[in-house]
Amino acid sequence: MTAAGGPIRGLYKAGRRAIQERASGNFLFNLMVVRDIWRNQPKRLGMTAPATGAGADGMSGAAKPSGGTGRWRSLSLQRRWMCDYLAACDVPTVAAERTIRVTTAAAARRGITAPPGWTAIVLKAYARVAERRPELRWIFLSMPWPHIYEHSCSVATVVIEREWRGETGVFFDQIVAPEARSLRDLEAMIGGLKHNPIESIGGYRRMIRYTRLPFLLRRPLWRLGMRGSGRLHARYFGTFSVNAIGLPRAAVAQTATPLTLSLFLMPVEPPGRMRLCAAFDHRLIDGMAVGRAMGEVEQVINDELAAELRSLAEAADGRAAAPGPG
Repeated sequence: MTAAGGPIRGLYKAGRRAIQERASGNFLFNLMVVRDIWRNQPKRLGMTAPATGAGADGMSGAAKPSGGTGRWRSLSLQRRWMCDYLAACDVPTVAAERTIRVTTAAAARRGITAPPGWTAIVLKAYARVAERRPELRWIFLSMPWPHIYEHSCSVATVVIEREWRGETGVFFDQIVAPEARSLRDLEAMIGGLKHNPIESIGGYRRMIRYTRLPFLLRRPLWRLGMRGSGRLHARYFGTFSVNAIGLPRAAVAQTATPLTLSLFLMPVEPPGRMRLCAAFDHRLIDGMAVGRAMGEVEQVINDELAAELRSLAEAADGRAAAPGPG
């Protein structure tokens, strides 16, 4: 004998009946009442035998909807390191956004056959600003007591989406002192992070190796690198990050970051506007300071880096105009 709505519904009705008629303050006694009603008084609960040809829930096989089946899946390494990353995101993050004008730099890029990408341009511009603003190279450390570590140069963490072993994942690697590198060098390094084999990139290999460690060993190592040593934090996680995974007509609504500041680039729109989003650690930087820094990034892009882009275009024209040998 089963309930017309299934065993769960019958048990629920038995519990309600017990509460209405014989409930007391004794939890074990109430459980015994529910059991007795469930076993001995099925008619009071509306429990009847199912019709011929029906299933256990009283519905025919043809009319019974299929709920589908599922299966247990373990976390892949890609999902596991994102769990570790988010567990380390204990930063009170605040988001800011500014639309910057990059018309001058965009015009200079059009004169180059294979111009450097906007990720390289924004990355170098921010590092140039951080060179003049030490607070953009600060790292908050909570161990052994709360204090600030200031790194000697910027270390950029580049966030790249790659496919590995049949599944996409978010990979990270660091570029040391991008303010001292040329745009060509930065573009080549970012291109390598996007296209070189996963196992050939040191930062990617390190992520895979550490994520294979046991949970009880892996999480303390993350904690030590994030909050115990400023030098390790800068080396393995960077002083800031640049995320270029953004899609057209899409924006970052919410984010988490364990870094002092993370930049998110949106595609450049006519007539040369770019939405630049920043998530920052409010313990170290205030919102007005971040707004001024993004304004300085715009100025560096249109002045210093536009001049570098024009020099690349002139060098390419000079090589094209040079007479060949013989």
